[in-house]
Amino acid sequence: MEDETQTAAQPAAPTADTGAETESTDTPSPEASNGRADDGQAPTARSDDRYAQRIDLGSGSTHARVVHLVGSDRRVLELGPAAGHMSSILRERGCTVVGIEIDPRMATDAAQYCERVIVGDLDTLDLDAELGSDRFDAIVAADVLEHLKDPHAVLQKLREFLAPDGFFVISLPNVAHGSVRLALLEGHFPYQRVGLLDTTHLRFFTRESIDQLLDEAELGAAEIYHQELNIDASEVPFDPDGVPAEVFQALKSDPDARIYQFVIKAIPFETKGMRELQRRMRELAHGERPLARRRAGRAHGRGHPGSRAARRSDQGSRPDAFAR
Repeated sequence: MEDETQTAAQPAAPTADTGAETESTDTPSPEASNGRADDGQAPTARSDDRYAQRIDLGSGSTHARVVHLVGSDRRVLELGPAAGHMSSILRERGCTVVGIEIDPRMATDAAQYCERVIVGDLDTLDLDAELGSDRFDAIVAADVLEHLKDPHAVLQKLREFLAPDGFFVISLPNVAHGSVRLALLEGHFPYQRVGLLDTTHLRFFTRESIDQLLDEAELGAAEIYHQELNIDASEVPFDPDGVPAEVFQALKSDPDARIYQFVIKAIPFETKGMRELQRRMRELAHGERPLARRRAGRAHGRGHPGSRAARRSDQGSRPDAFAR
């Protein structure tokens, strides 16, 4: 990718949330750059519009949560807006959007919903030159950081462009989803055109590595949501008949095995010692996790992945046992 950048501009609408970790209360349906439509079905092959899908704000989907966390009447920097499917909804909610998009064709499509769209690669883009003195109430990285070579460096640099009381809204896929673990047990890491193992993903995240990423970027998780998906409903293929029942039961006892994506509202640490405080609070919170896993095992340890009863029992979600 060349370092040269260009801008696509279009008039936009005028400018006019203690950290809790929560699981989705609706059947989740992550979409867009994770290739999942609002119906919650596994992704299917699409043309180049695979990242331009509708957002149903009442669905509880990943991008619906992102939009709700951003709020209304804010100045927003959207990373990777693609063709503007989220930008358009943010604009309808009174937000002014500036986008940074690597694909020139998509940037042209998104420009109709944005104040301007900067065309460039976030890993190499000179943000000071492109954004100058501009500051944002919210910076959105919805299914973007996993595509970068150095997401930590990008987050750290973008902190400078937050307005007072500004925040990040981030969504990241969970590579520790049960479907990926079972595929690995079979000796496979099956890249897909879309989804958890998207061929364009350069980085892979679990709960722990997301914690590390936020810590290194001096960001605190104010709100966290779990977008859950049944292990056997994922697009990642594995042979359910080849999974011993006791292995599947053990896997189902781990709440993280059903988390498809994490959605996070993150705020910058402005006070010395806050990073260490968050780390200690997280250690205390994770002390509750073995109990949560045992409870989850009793609640979800029914049936085999191939049975319809098991699939039905996996639907829905639970309130998390801890806050950070």
